[in-house]
Amino acid sequence: MFNQDDFKNLKNVKLDDVMGEIDSFIGNILHATPLSKMEPINELPFPGSSKEDIKITLEKDSKALRVIGSTIEGDKEFVLLIPKAYDTDSISSSYDNGVLRITIDKKKPNVVDIPIS
Repeated sequence: MFNQDDFKNLKNVKLDDVMGEIDSFIGNILHATPLSKMEPINELPFPGSSKEDIKITLEKDSKALRVIGSTIEGDKEFVLLIPKAYDTDSISSSYDNGVLRITIDKKKPNVVDIPIS
């Protein structure tokens, strides 16, 4: 199964890298696109659509942004997995010439000074 050599380089692995790989893996399973691979702006094709033909929803628990719409090519659905580093309250979108643009700001670091006594 596993041997000791399999774990030698584990101490050099960063948690963010592991989470990015998990994000990609889950994204591939769900046919979703990890947001971290598309930053800072996501452009999704919706040729021949109007903005009224497109619906965007956010599943807060899973942080999955779902985009569904009708195009001249048929119905389309995209799922964007939002990493923890992004602020879901900052999501905005615009639509122009068959392209939906979604922008999400990164969270500001929550840093607290610790006094030394």
